[in-house]
Amino acid sequence: AFMLFLFDTPYPPLYSTNIALACLWTATVAREKKWPLAFIGVPLAWGLWLAWGFDYVENTASVIMLLQETPTDPWPAVSYICAAIKFAFVIAGLLYAIYGLLPKFLGRTPTS
Repeated sequence: AFMLFLFDTPYPPLYSTNIALACLWTATVAREKKWPLAFIGVPLAWGLWLAWGFDYVENTASVIMLLQETPTDPWPAVSYICAAIKFAFVIAGLLYAIYGLLPKFLGRTPTS
């Protein structure tokens, strides 16, 4: 269980920062071109750094549950809630980054 925790430790700052940078890039392009949803990028980038924290809390709760003979409250709920929040930020960030790439692939800009 502890090895899993150590193995997973470097990834949250990497994925959250990269997706956050993609959101900031998309927000910059969207503001310059006056696209709808331009205002979402910066708060979403901050949310992705929150996802980093939620990932560590989720991992800690998971390790605690693995070390227990029978998982006890509140750890299953803590792990579940943190994972749900983390994945919501990550999915939203990825979708926003794709929003920024759409014109490159479709040849037109998003419209309101």
